[in-house]
Amino acid sequence: MEDLDDRALLSEPPNHFKPRNESGYVGLDNQGATCYLNSLIQSMFMTPQLKNALYKLTDEELGVAYLDQVDDGPPQHLIDSLTGMGFHQFAVIKALKKHPNRDDAMEWLFTYDMESDPEYQNHKLSESGAGNNKKKKKKKAWKIPIALRALFTKLELIDQQSVSTKNLTDSFGWKGNQASVQHDIHELNRILIDALHKSLATTKSAGLCDRLYKGNQITRIMCTECGYLSERKEEYKDLTLAMENTSDLVASFRELTNFEVMRGSEMYRCSQCAKKVEAVRSTKLQDIPPVLTLSLARFVYNRKTYRREKLTKKFKFPLSIDLEGCLDIPEYKKSSQGYYTSWKVAFDEAEKERLALEKEKKEKDAARQRKQEEWAKEQGLPYGGDLKKARAARDRKAIQVIMKAKKAQQEAKAAAEPDQRKGSKEGKEAAAAEENQEEAKHGGLLGDIKKEIEKRETLMKSEINPKSKYIYDLKAVLIHIGTAYSGHYHAYIRGNGGPLGQTGYNDEKKNKEEEEGDNGAAEPTTAEWFDFNDSSVTKIPLSYIAKQYGGASENAYMLIYTRREADQAAAATGATVPPPHLEKEILALNKTMEPRRARYNVLVNQLTLFIHTEPLFKVDESSLDSKGQGYLISVTNDQVEPAVLQLDRRTTVKKAKELITAKLREKMQQMMSSSLNSVEGDSVLHLMMQPEGGDVGLQCGKVLENDELTLEVCGVTSSNNNLLFWNGVTINGVAFKPDPDIGKFIFKCIYYRSDDEPRTLKLAVPTTCTMRQLAEKLHEKCPSLPGEHSKLMYHLMYQGSVSEILHLSKSESALVCETGLRSKGVILGVEANTGQDPDNSVTQAYHNEESNKVELLIYHPAAAKPFELSVMRVGTIALLKTLIKRAAPQQKKQEEEEKEEKEGGGGKKASSFSLRQMLTSTKPGCLYKDEGAKLESVGLTEPMMGVRVEFNTPPLQQDEIELIYTVYHKNSRVHDREVIRARRHDTVNTLKRRILQKAHLVKDGDDDDDDDD
Repeated sequence: MEDLDDRALLSEPPNHFKPRNESGYVGLDNQGATCYLNSLIQSMFMTPQLKNALYKLTDEELGVAYLDQVDDGPPQHLIDSLTGMGFHQFAVIKALKKHPNRDDAMEWLFTYDMESDPEYQNHKLSESGAGNNKKKKKKKAWKIPIALRALFTKLELIDQQSVSTKNLTDSFGWKGNQASVQHDIHELNRILIDALHKSLATTKSAGLCDRLYKGNQITRIMCTECGYLSERKEEYKDLTLAMENTSDLVASFRELTNFEVMRGSEMYRCSQCAKKVEAVRSTKLQDIPPVLTLSLARFVYNRKTYRREKLTKKFKFPLSIDLEGCLDIPEYKKSSQGYYTSWKVAFDEAEKERLALEKEKKEKDAARQRKQEEWAKEQGLPYGGDLKKARAARDRKAIQVIMKAKKAQQEAKAAAEPDQRKGSKEGKEAAAAEENQEEAKHGGLLGDIKKEIEKRETLMKSEINPKSKYIYDLKAVLIHIGTAYSGHYHAYIRGNGGPLGQTGYNDEKKNKEEEEGDNGAAEPTTAEWFDFNDSSVTKIPLSYIAKQYGGASENAYMLIYTRREADQAAAATGATVPPPHLEKEILALNKTMEPRRARYNVLVNQLTLFIHTEPLFKVDESSLDSKGQGYLISVTNDQVEPAVLQLDRRTTVKKAKELITAKLREKMQQMMSSSLNSVEGDSVLHLMMQPEGGDVGLQCGKVLENDELTLEVCGVTSSNNNLLFWNGVTINGVAFKPDPDIGKFIFKCIYYRSDDEPRTLKLAVPTTCTMRQLAEKLHEKCPSLPGEHSKLMYHLMYQGSVSEILHLSKSESALVCETGLRSKGVILGVEANTGQDPDNSVTQAYHNEESNKVELLIYHPAAAKPFELSVMRVGTIALLKTLIKRAAPQQKKQEEEEKEEKEGGGGKKASSFSLRQMLTSTKPGCLYKDEGAKLESVGLTEPMMGVRVEFNTPPLQQDEIELIYTVYHKNSRVHDREVIRARRHDTVNTLKRRILQKAHLVKDGDDDDDDDD
């Protein structure tokens, strides 16, 4: 039974065994992706009116007695959600039974024909036949308010850092992995409040959600011709505010409730006038609830990219806001007509001004055009000096004349105004000097501090009428971090009390401002603010709120404001205590907390150690390095097995040695083993572990020599729990030296280069090895690689069922073992960084080998016929030559080498050869001069292109090039794609003479300048 209890303790989150947060508040566990739910629940818990109403409900009202009643039907809040959209209840229940997910059920409902369903017909008959003999409605438990009340009680009283929301999500009807799927917090807020509203319908708190959250708004459109007024009233439990065209909350409310003239493409079709007319539209709030929830429209759909996007622009919101100006106004029609009249006057004046400006611009353009035409006429320019017309006619001569004339005109104009130019320059210099003086004035450290302060965001303040009954104070900021498709939620929430009073308002400051006639009102700046981030609740400065205005991936998404009058009234009535039976249950749980914590600490600190002795190992002599350090290999020994010992990780090394010695002595005595002496005398204790990434056995490393340190401090953990108890000198008679750098990280690395084939390396580095140290180690193994981190390019390559590659960009101080190489099947690709794009690197090319290889046809003098050779496109001519050496017939190569040695020894070796392009199988092209050039840069990109190997061809000198030419003479081809060598400084005439001489079209000494052929 004790083991069962221990397993139950260890299955709980560690936060359940920690006391309350220092803030005094309790956090909520994240079930996987329930951060959005946690933020919303905490904001509800911090709303006294809602919490107090739930506490006042009795178990009888909520139907707690029926909690165990089996209910196979879908969750009630999902039924309510879909029936609220207009679907029939029978169809909704059937859809949710088929598809428990709401979205899937809704999709099914759109295709369901209920009238033709026999089940629905039977259902109608059974209902109509029941008549007056209707069954009594089965009593039920209202699970959501029950779970919410119990959760609030825990948050109020329990002595834990966090509590679970599992019971609450179970009351929602969540099953499977629904807690691991993140949803929108705005949508959840609507669903939860609606479900709570319906659950409380039969209790004394019926209508609570409407009283707290429901408001009404009215949208009116007035025809400006006949005065007809169209009205549409709507309820709301939250308001969504546009933020694309506004920069703060006050401006957004103004945009929501201001008059707007509908004109142009947005003209209103008046039913009285039977035509489209200009109209005035506006939305006004008829009443505002005590708890006002505002959703900022940060998530929008981009019609160009067809993707959902998040707006991260800055959007300010004040701590307090006066919403009296947003309320509906009397004599709306008169106000609307007055607005339209003033707007019409302003619009007409603006239109006159616009037309006058257009007229003036046309006159100036016409005058400029006349002046230009006159000047063109004087100059005798073609096309009237119009460059566009000349270009349209493709008259090159006219274009040159016009451009030359215009350039001369501009130069003459510039020369005629030297004073203006000089003045302009002097003006610029004076402005620059003034700027430098200002910079010097505010320069240095003080200037930097001033700039930094200006960058910082300050809390927004709005104008408030102290006598207004609609002053709303910020209660909570629900924050989203991430993108439109993923992220994390947490909440900044104002506490319910403050140091100067229960409400958290500075009443002295408020009274003073009222006496002095200040148009501001006291803000709840004395109340404390807290960051509710899942299980963590921390106190934050008030200035943190300004950081959530936006401009980054973390920003405010929902705002909750509470009416100041309602807050003060709730504070005056005092807090309602939780139901006595729930309070008693939590207090009883708190009494068991200390022994539970003590037992949990014992369990989580318990280590199961495996004590190895000398007979269990032999030294892997092949692994020994120059220092005598290496690995131990386990040997099969039926007589001796590791001793198993359980110790607390907080045990000292001295105490651990005593217990280990006693354990081994006891074990040896039981086995009557002669190895008993191995645990006597001065034995030492070493930590052993298998190197990460390797399978070479156990590594004996760090010695546990400081008797005063604990096992935990010495690095002994639940994963590093192998200890070697030995004499510290030999293992089975072989000298062995432990490696103090225990736990080396072993990984595979491939060195890619364009001038040779890849080279595979196996590296073993300490876990503390940085990228800078890795570069030095790579340089030691491969001197052709630079030894500087900045001159290397790295890629992570996953060699699994699906091959993937990722460019690795890390600073030189980053640890190698934290780059992703710990993952199974990941290999590090490395190459020299010459400024190439990572996507066009040699590593990337080899990773996509099939698409980056090209088959070439090699014409080798030692081969009877051309042979095919596969090579990477990003490889160089040098790599191609290396591959040809390996692929050419060995016997023929040896014969050629012997022949060259007989001819004088000092010539080129048989392995030194040149490569020439082959245009066709019989037509050679140019030599490939630069061995460092990539194949794709010299045109070797298509399959079966030919390359010829030449052993005795003189190499091209530094200033020499080879060209291919074709000569046509009297409509016939004399020379077809012949090769000729030339020097870079040769003239065209020189090259032309040489080609004609080679084609026998001119004799030596003849002048070919007048030869028209």
